[in-house]
Amino acid sequence: MATISLCMIVKNEEAVLSRCLESVKELVDEIIIVDTGSTDETKEIARETAFMILNGLMISPQPVIMHLAKLRWTISSGSMPMMLF
Repeated sequence: MATISLCMIVKNEEAVLSRCLESVKELVDEIIIVDTGSTDETKEIARETAFMILNGLMISPQPVIMHLAKLRWTISSGSMPMMLF
């Protein structure tokens, strides 16, 4: 059986995060969440389920570069051979 990391970049997702994580927790071997500055209960919800929670708050004048940097950082945090985004 393949081992899979679920990697998510989130911000202010308290309304849907719990349902999302519940739906995949039996399918993946680890859950890595990069929070990009949530001001709601996202971090607390993630702590209940996630294997690793990273503070991904980055500042860049160019949103595309910032997004790619967060994505690269998230990918490098996974330890399983397969990743689900």
